[in-house]
This record gives sequence, C-alpha cells and structure tokens, in this order.
Amino acid sequence: MLISELDYDLPPDRIATRPAEPRDHSRLMVVHRGTGQVEHRRFYDLPEYLLPSDLLVVNDTRVIPAKLELRKTTGAVVPGLFLAEKKIGQWEVMLRTRGKVKPGDELVNATGNYHFRIESRIPGEKGCWLVSVAPADAAPLILARIGGVPLPPYIEKSRTADPSDREAYQTVYAREGKSLAAPTAGLHFTPSLLAKIDAMGVKRVAVNLEVGLGTFLPVETHTLEEHPMHTEIFAVPAATVSAIRNQRQRHGRIIVIGTTAVRTLESAAKQIIHATPQSGVATCISDLRGSTNLKISPGFPFQLTDVLLTNFHLPRSTLMALVGALVGVEKLKQLYTLAIEKKYRFYSYGDAMLIV
Repeated sequence: MLISELDYDLPPDRIATRPAEPRDHSRLMVVHRGTGQVEHRRFYDLPEYLLPSDLLVVNDTRVIPAKLELRKTTGAVVPGLFLAEKKIGQWEVMLRTRGKVKPGDELVNATGNYHFRIESRIPGEKGCWLVSVAPADAAPLILARIGGVPLPPYIEKSRTADPSDREAYQTVYAREGKSLAAPTAGLHFTPSLLAKIDAMGVKRVAVNLEVGLGTFLPVETHTLEEHPMHTEIFAVPAATVSAIRNQRQRHGRIIVIGTTAVRTLESAAKQIIHATPQSGVATCISDLRGSTNLKISPGFPFQLTDVLLTNFHLPRSTLMALVGALVGVEKLKQLYTLAIEKKYRFYSYGDAMLIV
C-alpha cells in the first residue's frame, strides 16, 4: 500500500506535549466495529466496556533514561540516544551530528565524568555509531547517573524534558526492560483504575517488548511494503501463555493494550495457540522469548487481538497501518478527522481510542 494512504493533516495544537492529569482523565474515543457507533468518553470510563470474563494484556516494559547530552572538545553540543550495550564499555548510540563526527573523536557528558570515543559507524543505520565509554561500567548504572528521558522528537521540539517526565513517561505497571519509548496506550492507567478493573474479575497478564529505535524513524519509502521494520526483543511469560490458551478455549475476549502488545502476541501466536496439550495430559508451559520485525498492515489475519486500546498515531506510520488493519484504513482516517474536530489530543501524551 502507498504510504500516502496513511497521511492526514494535524493542526499543531492537537499534539499533546504533556499528559492529562490525572492520567485517567484523558479522553477516550470508543469505536464499535459492529455498528459503526462512536462514543466520546473519559479514560476512567473504560471499565464500562469490559466484562468480568475478559483478559487484559499489557506490555510491562520499562523505559530507560537513554537520552544523552554530549559535547565535543570544542564545546559543541551533540545530542545522543543510547541504543544497546555490546559489552561493558562499548555502546551503540545514535548521534545527531549532521556528519560532524568521525572515528577517533572524543565526546564527554555535561559534567565531564564520562568520555565517549567514536569507534566506527554502524553499517546500514543512519546516524548510529559504535563508541567506547570510560570509565567502563554497566550501561544501566551509567545511564541512571547521566541519562535523560527519551521523549519523542516532536515533544522535544516544543519543550525540554523536566523531572516530572521520569514518572509521566512510564506506565504504572512497568517492570523491566530496556525500551527507548513507552508503550503509550498504557500511560492512561492509574493504580486506582487498575484496582477497579481487577475488582471486576478481569484478569490482567503481561508481555514484554523492548521498544527500539524504529519507533523514532519515519517511513521514508514510497510503499509500506518497502519499509524495513527494526527487530525488537520480546518475552511472553508462561503464565501469560497459559492465560491466553485458556481464554481462547472458553471463547473469552482478549483486550490488548497498545500496538507493542499486539505485535508481541501476533508474533508469538502460533507458539501460543498450537502448542496445546495432547491426550488430556497437561504439558509443561515455558516462557516464550524471541525477536520480531512483524509489520502489520491491512489484510493481516489477527489471531489474538479481539479488542484494541491505542493512542492516536503519527501520519504515514506503521502504527497507523496496524490500527488500519483492524478497523479499515478509510474508516480510521474518518475517525482521525472526527478526533481533530472534537479536539482530541494526539500522540504519546495524547488521548486514547478503544476499538471493540
């Protein structure tokens, strides 16, 4: 499909640069696929659309303080983003340098207590470099000392990160992981809302997908099919595998929170569904771990996504393609037009859409 089919015009004032406060007071567009009905609610109304028999699946990954503010010996600022730790003292980073660094160059953080030496470009990755870090230590320890919140570029253009973002740009159920961006559909939940949902009898389980570099990269190809998806690491705990199998066996709904959870479930669907007990003998269920570059677009046969909770996404993005695969691209664009008219807030800190 043409990327232009996923385009739309968004007024700049519809881009949310801060979250709703409290989180669950964000707005919620409820889309009923069967009837075409659209409702305009608040996120705290979500329990009204859930059943005690539902299974809620979240992505419990944690966002790391991956943003780096580095400087050249000349004093020139070089913004960066931690990508991966190859080994202790050697990192992969993305640098916004406009081509002004080269192997052998030295960079330092703002306080000068860590030095980053450019080793080489990473082939095939625009703006990405292999660097050595001194003094060497485990990346999570260094990032905890000098790293910042990796807010999306469109937020950074309008304001700088502040201390509140460390909590705001993290789901309340974040557990572990090395994500470079938050699974933003989950940002709307509060502990009290989750407690209310739990009290209904709705079972909640987690998957874990480490949101990677691809979330910051625009689709630059003419067609969606030409766009290379970045590979991301996922894990599906044994308890989640078991819960999903049981849910399918009793024909209960699977409510998926966010596109990252969708990609995880649909990537592991065959393993989850088909590794079933035989002859009435229970099999040992183990954790599922792997990587995925799954690209979901119109025509995709969803297997484990019955209901989707998601945010309003950037135009010309693979996220729009995924949601369009569930509700229809033309219908999705009509819903986005309606959301703009109704003054919904868009993107990571914006409002939510529930597709039932």
